[in-house]
Amino acid sequence: MIEYDRLERLKVLQKQRKQIMLEEALLLAPFRHDTQNIELLYSHFNKIIAELPANIQLDKRAAKKLFLFIILYLYSPGTLIGRKMEPGVRATLADIMGFHSPASVTYHCMGLEVWYTQYPDFKNTTDYIFQRLAETNI
Repeated sequence: MIEYDRLERLKVLQKQRKQIMLEEALLLAPFRHDTQNIELLYSHFNKIIAELPANIQLDKRAAKKLFLFIILYLYSPGTLIGRKMEPGVRATLADIMGFHSPASVTYHCMGLEVWYTQYPDFKNTTDYIFQRLAETNI
């Protein structure tokens, strides 16, 4: 006997897959494309961390990770869930942040999503600095 409900279920799944793929594409789309502004954002970032309130402690390593997280969120959000970095972002970050090679950027980006979700201080500081950067309208 032909089980026609299987075909109906396939139609439903096909429609759902199309919707999921569309939503995924929207969520993976970078907020920014203009990588030339990353240097300006880095300059503002450094000014902001120099003026952090006394209750926020940020060492050099955490500051690097924090800036990388913000830039990836803006320019290459898929990287934070394991996808490849958008073209030009890695080389720009390597140049601006003084890494020896673009591969160093990739190394420093490992686990950023974990830092943000598991360490409340990192998350709160990231959100604070992100908000301050957003106020600059860059």
